[in-house]
Amino acid sequence: MKKTPKKVVSKKSSTAKIKKPTPTVRVSEDSNFLKAIYDNVGFGIVLFDCDVNILKINNTLCQMLGYSEQEIQKLSIAGISHPLDQEKDQKLFNELLEGKRSQYQLEKRYLTKSGNILYGRLSVSIVKKVDGEVKELVAFVEDITEQKEITSKYEAEQSLLQALLTSTPDCIYFKDLKSKIIKVNPAMALKHGAQNPNDLVGKTDFDMFGYEHAISAYNDEQEIISSGKAIIGKEEKEDWPDGRTTWVATTKMPLNDPDGKIIGTFGVSRDITDEIVSKERIRESELLYRSLFENSIDGMFLMTEAVIDCNQAVCEMLKYSREELIGLTPDQFSPEFQPDGRTSHESAMEKISAALSGVPQRFDWLHTTKNGDLIDAEITLKAVSFEGKTLVQAILRDVTERNRNDKIQQALFDISEYAYTASDMFSLYHKIHEVVGKLMSAKNFYIAMYDEKSNMISFPYFVDEFDPPQAPKKLGNGLTEYVLRIGRATLIDAQGDLELRRSGEVELIGAPQAIWLGVPLKVSDKTIGVIVVQDYENEKAFGEEELNILLFVAEQVAQVIARKQTSDEIKKIAEELKQLNTTKDKFFSIIAHDLKNPFITILGFSDLLLTDYSDLSDDERKFYLEEMKKSAEVSHNLLQNLLQWSRSQTGRIEFNPSEIPLASLVKVNLELLETTAARKGITIEHELQNDLIVLADEDMLNTVIRNLI
Repeated sequence: MKKTPKKVVSKKSSTAKIKKPTPTVRVSEDSNFLKAIYDNVGFGIVLFDCDVNILKINNTLCQMLGYSEQEIQKLSIAGISHPLDQEKDQKLFNELLEGKRSQYQLEKRYLTKSGNILYGRLSVSIVKKVDGEVKELVAFVEDITEQKEITSKYEAEQSLLQALLTSTPDCIYFKDLKSKIIKVNPAMALKHGAQNPNDLVGKTDFDMFGYEHAISAYNDEQEIISSGKAIIGKEEKEDWPDGRTTWVATTKMPLNDPDGKIIGTFGVSRDITDEIVSKERIRESELLYRSLFENSIDGMFLMTEAVIDCNQAVCEMLKYSREELIGLTPDQFSPEFQPDGRTSHESAMEKISAALSGVPQRFDWLHTTKNGDLIDAEITLKAVSFEGKTLVQAILRDVTERNRNDKIQQALFDISEYAYTASDMFSLYHKIHEVVGKLMSAKNFYIAMYDEKSNMISFPYFVDEFDPPQAPKKLGNGLTEYVLRIGRATLIDAQGDLELRRSGEVELIGAPQAIWLGVPLKVSDKTIGVIVVQDYENEKAFGEEELNILLFVAEQVAQVIARKQTSDEIKKIAEELKQLNTTKDKFFSIIAHDLKNPFITILGFSDLLLTDYSDLSDDERKFYLEEMKKSAEVSHNLLQNLLQWSRSQTGRIEFNPSEIPLASLVKVNLELLETTAARKGITIEHELQNDLIVLADEDMLNTVIRNLI
């Protein structure tokens, strides 16, 4: 408060200029009485004049503000008041002096010595003298700081509560001991189609829900009232009269009065229908996935770096139990290296990491079964969310048979192609060896061919680590002959070989092997040979799979060999025909050359005999006849020689050896050619012992001698 101008209040005036006089406070001038009041009152008292000069201050006010009486008097009323409250205080003070009011009250702030704010309830009244003149003013200051703080906190809490009730999408409700609604928030009113939250007051859940939910909620609330125990986060199914179903997560607690007595319940319900539906869909999806997972014909893994779970198809493929596979990394049931040369561990970790980062993977992989067999697999990896975790789903498809069939088909194609491109049978056999080597171990490989006419077997192709190439031989008692005899594919290990030898079925030929596989080559159910692979160390190098592969290949190889042999036979016949034509031409040339002269001689002498017969003597006629006979014999012998030579050229000559005096045979041939040699002026001499005997076919030897002469 500030000092009031003197024109407003005159000290000399017998009465104050107040429009509406108010009763004055009569204060005893007994100083002892005032002192007793000041000393015992529980609030601050200030006496001041109309000019707001402080006359007296009690100790209570000094203690409240932390100042001494002298310090307060120096500061004045304005000095201890909060600047923002001085204007309204001054206005009321002026109205009091002007007689517009007899007193006034005001809540205002004061500044303590420590710098804190003290909230006070100020009451100001006029103290008059006996004659009614204004003597002084008295102010009572009650410290309401604590009350103000409590009120402020309460108002803040009320504001927060109201904000919570109006802003939250959750339903909040208060119920009495009979589970009737006392109060609800706007969200609950909206949920039940009410225009105003008060529209639901007095209702129960039986008025709003189906019986199933209503009775369940009622029983819960009555249990809370009787036990005092809260229900936290209960999932409740709400059935509605129109047939709908919703789900809420509900927390309910006892509602207590200030004395702690339970007067009802209150609760919060959050709609979790979408969450429940989603969970149910996820659950159904996971059940469906689990069903597909367990019943898939393809192998399926769930894994991170190691296997977390797998289905039965995987166990059947890899020959492991589920318990054995769980916890293993892929490289632990794979060979150390994959066909591309990379280690299984490095390659697997790289592909799993890529799949987890969201990049699906598809690739071929080589796995090892528990019993050591290799299987070709086509693998697909992708990240999946399962039971709240991000995992890699691996689908394993056994493509061993498919790849094997592809290899076999390619092998057959290659063999068929080589049958037409190979220059000779050895080249074809070599190509067949290469093809078989792509399908199985073929370090030791041979093809044996059987000739039924000669009862011999030959080895046109033979590659072996220890044994040298085999020469043709008569049919014996080896494993090759055993297959030829029984006419079916045979897989024989060392023990089986020993048993066959003990039974006399076969005998050991060459180095003993650990495993031997022979398959007959058949054409039109006739065995023409055997194709064989063997291994001297690994008794598991071949099994039923390799037997079936080689059996299938052998069927095609037999046909190819037969076609190739037929083709070669045709070529041979064509060549022989060509040779026969050449022989024919040569034969006719010889006839024209060698038979011409003897026939000329015969014709000449016969003409002389016909024309000069009567003029010739008997000796002359005899001479001519003898010469004609010689020429005829020469022609006959030449013709025999040519026929013999022709038979030798065509391979139809028979071999009949006998002991022959070589000198006599040479002499006969010289006499045969004597006339021709004499005509040409050729002299033929020989130096042969008369007792020289040779073992030969006479016709063949004659042909040789004549050709030499």
